[in-house]
Amino acid sequence: MNVVTDNLGKVSVTVEKDYWDINKSYDKLTVVEDLGTSTAYLSRKPVPPNINIFNREYWIKFGVGSGGSVITLAQELGYRTNVAVSQKAITDAIDALNEQLQLLARAIGENVIINFTVSPESVFVGEDTTVLFNVTSSFPTTSISIEDENCDVIPNGSGSGSTFECSYNMNRATKGDYTFTARVVVLGIEKTVTLTIPVNMITISQLKVTPSNIYQNEASVVTFTGIASRAARLEILDENNAIIHYVENSTTISYQHTLQESTLGFVPFKLKAIKGNEFILSDTINVLVVESLYAYFGGGATYNDVVIEANKTRNYGKIDASNPTRSYTISNAANEYLWFIIPDGTTIRSITSNGFGFAYDEPVRTLIGDKYYNVYRSHYSFVDPTTWPIDITYN
Repeated sequence: MNVVTDNLGKVSVTVEKDYWDINKSYDKLTVVEDLGTSTAYLSRKPVPPNINIFNREYWIKFGVGSGGSVITLAQELGYRTNVAVSQKAITDAIDALNEQLQLLARAIGENVIINFTVSPESVFVGEDTTVLFNVTSSFPTTSISIEDENCDVIPNGSGSGSTFECSYNMNRATKGDYTFTARVVVLGIEKTVTLTIPVNMITISQLKVTPSNIYQNEASVVTFTGIASRAARLEILDENNAIIHYVENSTTISYQHTLQESTLGFVPFKLKAIKGNEFILSDTINVLVVESLYAYFGGGATYNDVVIEANKTRNYGKIDASNPTRSYTISNAANEYLWFIIPDGTTIRSITSNGFGFAYDEPVRTLIGDKYYNVYRSHYSFVDPTTWPIDITYN
């Protein structure tokens, strides 16, 4: 009988009693435990010093935790010298087991629940705002990181296991929705979760102006006021969109402006708020330019009398024309008529006092100075000095 002898080399597994040390050399089929990860590795062949344990040419992951069944098997094989197995049988079994472990890890990883939240949930254009991200996992993680909309990792996060927190200074010059991504690794499986932080533009309250009407060809002071929901550059714009006044980094604006308009009608103004690279405009607010209406008590009995006296003294009071109905209190001396001097083209519809109709004659179109007016006169003169509440409706 012919005997064929084949030197198989080392065919038993050795379990290293001490933790793996990169400075040591190891024989093939040696099981070591990595202190940092509590993971067991099996050497495929003799390992010289300074070979990293993650180098798969020399090492293959063998199991996790000192109580794992794989390590238990290795210990038994390593200490029972009467048991001999080939290196290929061992490595094939380990590879098959690793495949099963990877399938198990994937199944666990795919069913892990990740919660990704941020506070506050929205910010404003052009403002430095510190937001706090929070990530929680239903299973312990290997690593967690958060990326901004440019895929840059946000630094200085903290946490361990299944929780992670990260503060981030956010300042965006343009409104819109900005997306952040949490990357979570569980048992070698990466999961990503995204959330969106809206960057909003501020709001402004309607620009207000007081008074809302002025008289034609007269210098009048009006006051503009407006409010913004957040501090911004606030501008008041005239009908040509030119800036007549502005304030920086403020929530309110108040400005007195002198107007002198020669054209009747509405003069538009707007409030503009600028924040970052964005701006918002208010609706248009109008200043109404009107002709002057006058009420006058005089002793003359004819229209010529009042015209002469009006030109001589200009002693009559203006009536506000911004609203078709106004109430006034007018006092007369003894034996005076009440005159109303209305610009040409304007008609009084009614005059009442204390709810009763006020009798007046038909108007006479009369030239006063260089302009024509419709002149109304009370039908009777007032014998005694009296103060009259007058309501006038005109169009």
